[in-house]
Formats: sequence, C-alpha cells, structure tokens
Amino acid sequence: MTDTTDKPKTLRRMLRLLGWGILFLFSICTLLYFCFIGWVFISSVLDLHTTVTESEPISVHGNQMLFSPDSNIVAYTWRDATYIHSWTPGVRPRTITDALQVCWFPIGFPEKEKSIPLDSIDLRPDGKTYYNLYGELCFSPDSKNLAAVCANYIIIIDIKTGDYSKLHYEGEWFDSLRWLSGQEIVFSTKYDKKIIFWRLNITDNKNSRTKIYEQEMNYSTSDNLPPRLHPLLVFSFSPNAKYVLFTIPNNNKLAVKLLNLETGHTRIFPISVCRLAWKPDATELLLHQFDEQKFYMIEMKTMEITDLTSEFLGVIDKNLDMHLAAPLWTPDGKHIVIYSTAEIPKRFGGFRFKHTGYLIQLRPFKVILSTKGIIRRSPISGWAFLQGDNDFEWIDHTGTKAIKLDGWPNNWVWSPNGQLASRIKEGKVVVFKPKLPIE
Repeated sequence: MTDTTDKPKTLRRMLRLLGWGILFLFSICTLLYFCFIGWVFISSVLDLHTTVTESEPISVHGNQMLFSPDSNIVAYTWRDATYIHSWTPGVRPRTITDALQVCWFPIGFPEKEKSIPLDSIDLRPDGKTYYNLYGELCFSPDSKNLAAVCANYIIIIDIKTGDYSKLHYEGEWFDSLRWLSGQEIVFSTKYDKKIIFWRLNITDNKNSRTKIYEQEMNYSTSDNLPPRLHPLLVFSFSPNAKYVLFTIPNNNKLAVKLLNLETGHTRIFPISVCRLAWKPDATELLLHQFDEQKFYMIEMKTMEITDLTSEFLGVIDKNLDMHLAAPLWTPDGKHIVIYSTAEIPKRFGGFRFKHTGYLIQLRPFKVILSTKGIIRRSPISGWAFLQGDNDFEWIDHTGTKAIKLDGWPNNWVWSPNGQLASRIKEGKVVVFKPKLPIE
C-alpha cells in the first residue's frame, strides 16, 4: 500500500516555499523600484547643476575668477572649509577671521601666486555681526592694481609688489567698486539707511573722497513692495564706469534709476525687476523685465527708450513653461546671445531641461541663429560657444560651421585674448589655451 499521509505535508511545504518565493520577489522588486526613483531624483538634481557658468568674471560658491585687462594676470577669491553654516536659530555660523582669501598669479607662473586674507567677520556699530564670505574683485584699466571689496573695507593691491592699502570708514560698509582710470575709483557705501556714491584718487588721502550722489534707503511699509524685493535689487556699473543703474520704489512699484557718475544727474525709467546687459562701449543698455517678460533698449546719448518685447517674444518659443537667461552682448557689440530653459517632466518624477539658444541681431532685428543648447558669447570675433546636453562646440555666427570640443571644464572664465581659467580641486585655478576656431 502507498502511504498517502505525507502528501498533504508535501503540498503544504510547497505552498509555503512558493509564498516565501513570491514575498522575496516582491521585496526585490520594491527595492529596485525605490532605487530607480532615487536614481531619477539624483539625475534630475545633477541636471539642474551641470549648467556651465557664463564666461564672465564668475562667482562659484562665493569664489570669483577674472583676468586682468591685459590678460597677463588671473585673480580669484577662495574661502576655505572653516565656514560651516548653522541651521539652529540664533546660533552664528562657525568661521574664522581669515576664511576668505584673494589670490593672484602671472599667467604661466602659478608658483608665483600671492594671497591676502580678507576679513570674513564684520562687527557693525549697531552691535550686529555679519559674515562676509564673498569678495568682489576689480582690476584697474592698466592692470597694475587690483581692488578687493569686503563688507567693511576695500583693499587696493599693487600687483607687482603685493603691497596693499585699506580704505575703511567707520560705520559705513561697502557695496561695489569700479575703476575710472589707473588711479581713480568710484565706489558706494551704505550708512544710516542711505547709499552714497564716491569718487577717490587712490594716491590721495582716503578722506579726500568726493561725494557724487546719495540715495535714501529708508523705505516705509506703505511702499507696498513685495517683501522679498530689496530696494537695490539691481546694481550695475556701465563698462566705462560712467553710469550706474539700480532699482528704487516708485509709486508702490519698482523702477530703475540711472545715475550719471560724472554729472550726478539721474533719470528714472518705469521698469520693474530686470536683468540688464550693457553694450561693451556703454552706448546702449538692454533691459529684460523678467516678471512680465518684456524687453527695452535705452540709448545712452539721448536717453530714449525703445520697447523690443514684440521682437524678442516673436522669436522665442513662449508656449513652453520656460525661463529666460539674462541677455548678453557679444564683445563686438553686434549681437545679443540669450537662451531659454523649459522644464520637461520625466515619466517617473523629476525634470529634464530643454535649452534653446538664440543669436540675435538688433538693427535690423533678426534672429541669426536658433539652435538646441545654450549659446554663450566668446572673445573670438564671429564665433559663439554652444553647450549641448553632453558636448561643447564652437559655432560661427551664421550657424554653418561648427567645431566639436572634448574635455571642457565645468566652470570657466575667458580672458580678453581667448585664454581660459578654470577652478580645480581645493579652489586652485589653472589657466590653459583651448582649441580656438581661428587656429
């Protein structure tokens, strides 16, 4: 006789094993699903942060790079890892006084680099403590001096000797600085709810500065401004340091005020929050009012303003959920480069970014080039720089010629003669000559 008593036990054992197998497969599938979601999220974050910084004096996490006008010196600021932000309310960040450095070296001789510490702690007369981890750099037109702007002082550096002097005025703190000549500077300070523009010859006593203009900053709540808008949101000097533009409240809105630093005369334009692009010779100023997607051109000699909104939006795909980058002039002053970014949702979460670049001629208004990717200006006449999704290339202003490039750095700044500076590990900067389309 056949013993059938073991059959139910065997069947139950098989069902139990099948159940455990199904549970195991379900666990593996769940783990793989969450790994995939995590990968999608990380890839979307990486996509957001891989845009190459514009080829201008750039600031990467508070660290600026720029070349001297003669392209023989590169200068940069660097803050070390001693600064740690505290997320606990009422607890100050941990930092040391000399966390910020300004460094410079002659091209081809990085071993001759010199550096000067800049104060990162600013104790104000009102008893408040501010932590300055950003230093603005500005070369003199003759490339002999370098100015570094801190919150509570300016240092003027002799590039050749490394000697420097400090400008400090008790109770005032600095905003910005430009050189008018090899010896004369124009700068702004904030004091007692005012911003004041000054002119000074660096060879004179610091107290010989001349006041150019004073702007009240004591705006009341009746101004009805959006709470996050700073009254000086836009603050930009013209390339020749003859003009400075900033935003002010005007009839419960923001407007831009243009100040002539030579005469002290001002002009107010009823344009609110904007990005701006000075023509290299400072004869024209293009404004992009990004809250309403409007474009205006100001002719500096006549102060006439022209609305170019219909021209720009007639060629840019406004049907996309897009963001427009700040417009920029090409160095020859003949074209504008601008690009739009559209956020395209991914199937399993996150976004991918669609960039469209434009090269635009303004007179007469004409789109010279429209292409996938980010178009950036370059110092090479007749050529622009195109950043695609995974590659870089030179492209001529007609769009008929292109030269592929390999191994391009993520953050760079152009020199006037076409060299490149790129930041590497531990804040160091290297300078190299890239493959140029004219070679």
